[in-house]
Amino acid sequence: MGSQPKMFARAVFTCSLLILQSQAGIKVPQDDCDWLVAHDFNDDVLKCDGNEVAVGACGGGTNRDCPENSVHQLKCCAIPGYYYSDCNAYGGGHGINNNCLDHGLNLLLEASCSSGHANDCRGSSTMTECCTGHLEGRDVGPTTECTWEYAGHGVPLECGRSDEVIVGRCGSGRYNDCLGDTSHGILCCELDYVN
Repeated sequence: MGSQPKMFARAVFTCSLLILQSQAGIKVPQDDCDWLVAHDFNDDVLKCDGNEVAVGACGGGTNRDCPENSVHQLKCCAIPGYYYSDCNAYGGGHGINNNCLDHGLNLLLEASCSSGHANDCRGSSTMTECCTGHLEGRDVGPTTECTWEYAGHGVPLECGRSDEVIVGRCGSGRYNDCLGDTSHGILCCELDYVN
């Protein structure tokens, strides 16, 4: 009779562990990440490599407000076995949330541009390149667990969890046009398998 409670406890622990694992998204390794840097206001689009996901960004105002005297930045992290397909670019105005999810439920951000005071990104304040993501041959994308993060001119933002990626941007130009009187923002969503 003494071994039954131990077996029951082990079974409950195993089931609990499986439930916790199923609720977590795909972890983005942090050991192979780089900040891409744009120094010009002239349509300088920053694009993660094909095996990388975007997990951080910075947007400036009229000046080069981001670190390294830059206009805007994008932090990209490599995931072994990851790649993109079916990419399209979308522009947004000052203060408008430019969200890949508005163009498809499973789209992720691979590239972006953030303006100075003018519409420097192909005639828009922000430009996002949204793509379908794949990991080892399976489709991956954002879950509905998403959060917008906003900050002032030149303040770098990063997704708060190790299983989140960027799927949207907001930019302002010279003023604080994004939500809450802020300069720029990122939409971070949990990354997981979609099929």
